[in-house]
Amino acid sequence: MEVFYEKDADLKHLKNKKVGIIGYGIQGRAQALNMRDSGIEVLIGNRNDDYIHRAAKENFQVYPIEKLVSICDIIFFLIPDDAQKNIFDEFILPNLKTFQTYVFAHGYSLRFGLIEFPKNINVLLIAPRFPGKPIREYFLNGGGVPVFYDVIQYSSKNANDLGLALCKAIGATKAGVFKVSYKEETDIDLFIEQYLIPTIIKSIEIGYKTLIDAGYNHYAVVSELFASGELGEVIKQTSIEGLYNTFKNHASPTCQFGISCSVDNSLNEASLNYAKFILDEIRNGNFSESLKKEGRNDYPILNKFFNDRINNELNEKYCELNSMIKFRNVEDE
Repeated sequence: MEVFYEKDADLKHLKNKKVGIIGYGIQGRAQALNMRDSGIEVLIGNRNDDYIHRAAKENFQVYPIEKLVSICDIIFFLIPDDAQKNIFDEFILPNLKTFQTYVFAHGYSLRFGLIEFPKNINVLLIAPRFPGKPIREYFLNGGGVPVFYDVIQYSSKNANDLGLALCKAIGATKAGVFKVSYKEETDIDLFIEQYLIPTIIKSIEIGYKTLIDAGYNHYAVVSELFASGELGEVIKQTSIEGLYNTFKNHASPTCQFGISCSVDNSLNEASLNYAKFILDEIRNGNFSESLKKEGRNDYPILNKFFNDRINNELNEKYCELNSMIKFRNVEDE
């Protein structure tokens, strides 16, 4: 895999360039602040909501989206996937300028053909592998977070130079800029969201029911399953030491032996087949079509999922337990 670092990028390619950020949310705010601290002129475009007021409070010049598009050389399009097509069609497409550069943090709208740019526009993927808070914190501490990077469409010879300079401006070249196609980035990201995360959630739900039905204390069960934060810290450590070495180096022999006895039986052939089915649904576009239908109907499946679970016993006991854990009662900015 091709990887780029500090020596491969030069901020001079952004000299006299205006960078616009559409969407001052989780990703937009962190990347805007990092680029401004790197000496880049950054402007914000956003709908009239709480985000736009926060951007103004943090001393950014704020414009209507169509105005931002008309005056900037580079645009970061950092709003949720389901809103991108409408914003693009209404505000961006009529105001495009030749040789502008557009940057996406996720390839979904491009992968499934929801948005198409004319050939005279540069299109880049700069997809941080962290949410906004760590992007900002690592940068402030002199580091950065890794990103997946792709030049999706060239309209000018310097598109790659611009892309790597932007990666450097947000701090990513200090960690590593990994060349990954936007199609791969999209498919893998969707697969993790639809296979790995649901598997974790369902495993916790099954574990809860099994232990509660066997008569164990609700709060002790919820704490051990996830609420103490221990499991989260262990998973975080796997990014540093690796999936297996983390448990080998930090778990007790009892834990290690229990894992070794159970891991191969925890999921079966049906789980593998279901994983393949999910990937097929992503790649053939069926998931994208289902998502469009869900959005048109105001997300009934999604709303039912959260309504059912937020009101269930597991979440009720978690909320009660969390109020008892004093170190949690700290505001997370």
